[in-house]
Amino acid sequence: MKRFAITGWCQMRIRQMLAEEPETGKDAKESCDSSRQFIDATAGTGKDTLFLCDLLGESGGDILSMDIQEMALEKTKARLMKSGYEECPAERPLIKGYEAGPAERPLMKGYEAGPVDRPAAVGDDDDKKNPDEDAAGGSMGREEWAFLTDVSGRKQVRLVLGSHEHMDAYFPAGSVNLIMFNLGYLPGGDHALATKPATTLPALEKALALLKTGGLLSLMIYSGGDSGFEEKEQVLAWLKGLDPERYMVLIESFYNRPNNPPLPVFIKKML
Repeated sequence: MKRFAITGWCQMRIRQMLAEEPETGKDAKESCDSSRQFIDATAGTGKDTLFLCDLLGESGGDILSMDIQEMALEKTKARLMKSGYEECPAERPLIKGYEAGPAERPLMKGYEAGPVDRPAAVGDDDDKKNPDEDAAGGSMGREEWAFLTDVSGRKQVRLVLGSHEHMDAYFPAGSVNLIMFNLGYLPGGDHALATKPATTLPALEKALALLKTGGLLSLMIYSGGDSGFEEKEQVLAWLKGLDPERYMVLIESFYNRPNNPPLPVFIKKML
C-alpha cells in the first residue's frame, strides 16, 4: 500500500470520528458546517493543513499550522495559495477582536498578542514529519510566520515557525476540535531533523488539554531506519497510561505492509 493510500485512509477515519460531537449531539452535516478550530502540529508540505481547510466546512474556522522548518512553511503556503488561499497583509488582524501592532501579531481566541520570538533554528514536515528541537535539544520559540484566508474570509490559517510544544500559546484549553501530528523527519530533508520524545511528549500532553470534549487527536507514528524506534516506544507507553474514562485510544496497523509502516493512532477525548 502506498503512502498516499495510508494518508487517505487516515483522513477518512478522521472524518468518521468527527461526524458526531458528543457534547452537542450534532449530526454529521451540521458538525462539518459549524465553525471549528484545528491544529496541524507538523505542517510539513501542507497536505494535512489543506485537508483541515477542507474539513472546516462552509462556516469556516481557525487553523494553526506549525513547523520549525521554514522550508516546510513555504511549501505549505504555496500549497494553500495554489488552492485559492490568499495571504493577509501583516497589518490586517486575522482573528476577530485583535489588532496587530508594528511588532506584534494577533494570537487566536482567548490570548493577547505579544512580541514575536524568532526560533534559533529550523526543522519539520508533513508526511512523516516535524523536527522540533534545536541542535542543543532545547525547545524553540514561536513566530507568527504568515496568515492566509480563503476567498470568503471564513477559513483562516495561521502558519507558525516554532515547535509544537508551544501550541498552547495560540488557543485556550478546551477549545480545539482536532489536532494532527506526524512523527519522524521530512522526506527529502535532513534526517537529523526529526521529532524527539523530549518535545513530542510535552506537545501531546498540551494537545490533550487543548481538545474540547469530543475532540480528536490524530497521530501518525513513523519509525525505523534513521528515525529508530525510541520515540515510537515512548509514545506508545504514554498512550497506554492515558485514563480510559477520559480518552478512547485506537491504534490501527497496516499489518501486512513491509519495512515498518507508519502507525496511525486516534485519541478521542470523552470527558
